[in-house]
Amino acid sequence: MKDEKFRKAFNDAKARIRKMDVRFVEEANPVRQAILELYVAVVLPTDYNDFDNH
Repeated sequence: MKDEKFRKAFNDAKARIRKMDVRFVEEANPVRQAILELYVAVVLPTDYNDFDNH
């Protein structure tokens, strides 16, 4: 990490992630997992999970 600008952004992101409260739900079935992801994206305010076609 020779780029100082990148290193600062990287370290800032790591510090922000350390402060996060993380929860997870395990779903082994791939079909149910896909449905769960869609459900969560609709019901919760998940700003970065929009399922947009790129």
